Amino acid sequence: MEPKSKELFLSLLITLLLTAFSSAETLVNYANPLVGTDSDSSFSRGNTYPAVALPFGMTFWTPQTGDRGSGWIYTYKAQKINGFRATHQPSPWIRDYGVFSLMPMLGFAGTGYKERASSFSHNDEFAKPFGYKVNLKRWNIDVEMAPTVRCAHFGFTFPKSEKAIILLDAHSGTSSVRVFPKERKIVGKATSNRGGAPKNFACYFVIQFSKAFVQSGTWKDRREPYDDEREEGNHVGAYVRFHTGPREKVFAKVGTSFISVEQAEKNLLDEIGDSSYGQTFMRAATTWEKEFERVKIEGATKKQRQTFYTALYRALLFPRIFHEKVGRQIKHFSPFDGKVHEGRMYTDNGFW
Repeated sequence: MEPKSKELFLSLLITLLLTAFSSAETLVNYANPLVGTDSDSSFSRGNTYPAVALPFGMTFWTPQTGDRGSGWIYTYKAQKINGFRATHQPSPWIRDYGVFSLMPMLGFAGTGYKERASSFSHNDEFAKPFGYKVNLKRWNIDVEMAPTVRCAHFGFTFPKSEKAIILLDAHSGTSSVRVFPKERKIVGKATSNRGGAPKNFACYFVIQFSKAFVQSGTWKDRREPYDDEREEGNHVGAYVRFHTGPREKVFAKVGTSFISVEQAEKNLLDEIGDSSYGQTFMRAATTWEKEFERVKIEGATKKQRQTFYTALYRALLFPRIFHEKVGRQIKHFSPFDGKVHEGRMYTDNGFW
């Protein structure tokens, strides 16, 4: 199959999958991740964000509308999205840790939250526990994401452009990023936290892209991006640029780890590997459906089912898996002594 034909086929397949799962009579479709997001610091209607994750997943993924440091990552009344974020936040009062985000754009709109933000419509949102999709109206770019326990699969559909850019933001904290253009890859670590963490705490990440870069580089503290392949400091990031055809999809596979970059790569290989976006999406949907099938209710109205399974979705997000498979052993980074120990560990509790 020719590359363009393959891309068209994948695009149609993903569209069909989204349509099928949004209309199918499955239990997971009763869950609505947007419930509880109409909150702010003055009045709570749930204090939630639309977490795209697997049950008890180590890393969650969410669209971001809030500014730097805000505990309200996504609020329903917000009119703009400024990133698609790897998050570990249990609640807005506890705040987040190990944060980084991706944001597509056409040309360098800016590295700051307000400069790079794009308007969106809830009419264009597909929000389920197993996947999320939205259109960024500013550039007519579609963004979709599907989760695994420690990783995520992104799809970015660009219009025809020589300035198709994906910006990485490692957020606050002494973080680092490095671009490997020949390998179509970005690696780094995000150290953001709200205190109480060891000095060597970090969420390590690796991002593997499906398309070769035309240009790439890094940036620091909201300054204009430059061509250096590595950067370290407070609030750093990276960018990659592509030439894209009409409605061309660029995919990004993202792995995370609290142990090392090498472990993030291993997690990515183990959980996504050579899988297509559609396969990652289907596995996530199937995983949630199996969990929901453990509890079936009778005699309920559609609205009551939506309430019940939305609450069950929230209940199944925590406690968070904090262990990883290192070789043949299960190990975890300890937030108590900053060392890697054998055995399983769970952390966090979400009070939505």
